[in-house]
Amino acid sequence: MRSILSDRAKARESQIHNELGQLKEHLKREDLTPEAKIMINERQQELLGELNRLMFSPTRSDRIKELEDTFDKNEARLTEIDKQLSEEKPFTDKFTKLHEEKHNLLRQQKWIPVSIESLIK
Repeated sequence: MRSILSDRAKARESQIHNELGQLKEHLKREDLTPEAKIMINERQQELLGELNRLMFSPTRSDRIKELEDTFDKNEARLTEIDKQLSEEKPFTDKFTKLHEEKHNLLRQQKWIPVSIESLIK
């Protein structure tokens, strides 16, 4: 999962760099109106702000790392639970507790990628 998310962030950074390059080329044109130059400069500032958030936001990158770590820990715990469930007799208290824990972890696992994706955008 980490590689997919980091690939998306890198792809977005690349898109931003490409668009910034295109805007820089547009600014070199002599037939631009002052209004057009202002619009291009504003767009550049928006892109630079987004790029800055993607690359240098420690709180955002820390939160992404924390979510990725939680995802990995949950995966390891789910593997343990599956092993224990296969050894446990059905409908015992321990079996029920393990099954509930597994259900809660699976629900959490479903939302972690969504949370990470929202932090990347």
